Amino acid sequence: MTINLDISSISASDEKFLAALALDDLPTADLATSRGHYFSATISEQIVGYGGYESLGRVILLRSVVVVAKRGLGVGRAIAQAALHEARKDGGEVAFLLTESAVGFFKQITRDETPAVVKSHPQYDRLCAETAVIMRKRF
Repeated sequence: MTINLDISSISASDEKFLAALALDDLPTADLATSRGHYFSATISEQIVGYGGYESLGRVILLRSVVVVAKRGLGVGRAIAQAALHEARKDGGEVAFLLTESAVGFFKQITRDETPAVVKSHPQYDRLCAETAVIMRKRF
């Protein structure tokens, strides 16, 4: 099933975005200082979710993907794909995702395989649980 999302840039301080992240227990502590690119996703003018990425050079950290409506239809995957499309335009070559709930998005890797630039990010270093799965996708 193809999902046609309308993607709009938002601020990391967008109140609805922050509320959606908090509701799903996703980290928000570093968003104020983040240099990320964040988006709202709508279908027929209804916000269905949010997502974003941070560019760490050629490495991309996909983050803050949350679905708020139309769950179970692939909206999360569509939001992730839209964010990755934008990240590729920014020069991204490989994306990483730390997750406890979206296992299966990318190839799972070990902590030893995780590059230093990701390990030094607050998401890895302080905000995500040590039980988070680390995933990688090459463009």
